[in-house]
Amino acid sequence: MMEESIQPQGPNDPPDRELQDLWSQSSEVLGEQSLSRVVQALQRFNTRFIVIEKDGSEREEENLIVKEALREIPGYADSAYRVGLAPEQAEELLIHLLDSNPYDFEQNDVSILLLKRSLDQEAELHQRLTTNDISRLKGMITLAGKYGVLPSSLYSYTTLRRIGLSKEDSTALVMYLPDTDGHLAGYSFGPFEEALSSLAIAPIVPKIVKEIFECVGGARPYYRQHVYRALEELIIFASPSNRTTPQELLQGLLTNGEGGGDIADAIDKYLSEDQTNLLGENGMVIYKVGEEREKYFIPRSGRLEHAALPYRIQRGLDAGVQDLEELVRARSHRWEAVGEGMWIFDPKTKTWYSLGGKTEIHPGKVTHNFIHFDASKLTERPYMFHLHPEDLEIMLRNPFDDFPSREYRDHVTKFLSSTPSGADYSVVADTLERATSEIHPRSFIVHALGITEFTYPHDLDKIRKMSILSRDVRDQALLNFDWNEFLWRREIADEAKVTRMLVDDLNKVLPEGFAITLYEHGTNLEEAI
Repeated sequence: MMEESIQPQGPNDPPDRELQDLWSQSSEVLGEQSLSRVVQALQRFNTRFIVIEKDGSEREEENLIVKEALREIPGYADSAYRVGLAPEQAEELLIHLLDSNPYDFEQNDVSILLLKRSLDQEAELHQRLTTNDISRLKGMITLAGKYGVLPSSLYSYTTLRRIGLSKEDSTALVMYLPDTDGHLAGYSFGPFEEALSSLAIAPIVPKIVKEIFECVGGARPYYRQHVYRALEELIIFASPSNRTTPQELLQGLLTNGEGGGDIADAIDKYLSEDQTNLLGENGMVIYKVGEEREKYFIPRSGRLEHAALPYRIQRGLDAGVQDLEELVRARSHRWEAVGEGMWIFDPKTKTWYSLGGKTEIHPGKVTHNFIHFDASKLTERPYMFHLHPEDLEIMLRNPFDDFPSREYRDHVTKFLSSTPSGADYSVVADTLERATSEIHPRSFIVHALGITEFTYPHDLDKIRKMSILSRDVRDQALLNFDWNEFLWRREIADEAKVTRMLVDDLNKVLPEGFAITLYEHGTNLEEAI
């Protein structure tokens, strides 16, 4: 059965053990006959590929598309069964997803993954899908496939369900974009998704979210992309800085628009320089001790995650660091959140505070923008964490650098990702400057090779100066490194080892009081520091 559904092997070809293993794993959960029909639906995508490995070697791969899809099928099937789908329903929905895809270059494994996540979200809500639910979901998939917005539609649907909208309202909001914009919906979805994602963890009445996005989208969402972006900025930055909850903020927008005006005008008014108070409140706000902190940070449970809004979680140091180590390996092509983030850990209460915000990407520069919160109101000894995501490492390099070899380039990239930039020192300085009482922070970067602690004197002026000198100091360490010996002694070409050697050189040229320490992934920080 398996040989009939995949590209045949020649008589002298060695058996494809990887394909056989993947087939076996998927058939256990989906069934042999069902899997054969699913793989048959994949055949129109199954083009021969040339795979280029990191070392430059090449190999032919005849069943790459099938293999990638097979890796996702066991997880999809488990999720489908959790929400009450029978095996034949799980098969039918999966084949419908594949048949709805009009492009032979689409990443079907990613579409399967996104469908799995939508089912996982239903399971989190303790929902079981009815026949009508499945029919509605298939209708959304059909329309999304027709206009080439299948991944965006599934991602947005899952986010809407997480926020709390009903299945009916979620599919209606998602389908409105391709329904009205047609093939232009691909442009509309980006700003729509980002504005939506900014509310992912917000405790908010779902009806308000529905009404807001209906108003923002208007008659043609394609022509309202700027309004989606303005709404996102309002939620991420204006809400925390003005100490208003997303619920208060969005309700205020709706109230201001009751006169028949465009909601875009209400958003622009609130984002204007005078920061006109949307809620009509004036005067000083006085908080009891700890009250501002409790209101500012949304209470959460579970694992650390990227979120646009500030939140707090009771979680141990090492458990939280393990969460961050997973986030640093996130992949944007799999629709995973990729960003630098900013967290403060209070070692006394074992509480993590995420400061929210949004990461911006530019050639040679990655910046995380967020609203500062007085760290002294959280802890006297803040442990400050942020990420240098593996997916964004390439953006840390100077785009005009001319590297003599790929190996040299990759080692420089890992070194830059593993060490603090000028912006990292600036964040420390800003945190110290904004603190209303004495704090003694420690700073950490989580990256692909492990965790970096960078220490500094308790001197604001010296830290500010280091934020300016940081790039020059790192460049000097790169110049001091014996690259000729490295190229001669290939046995030391391991990325982690070369990075440690470069950091040793960097420590030699750092000003007095500054130092960098590298820890491997899995290090027990509670013991190490």
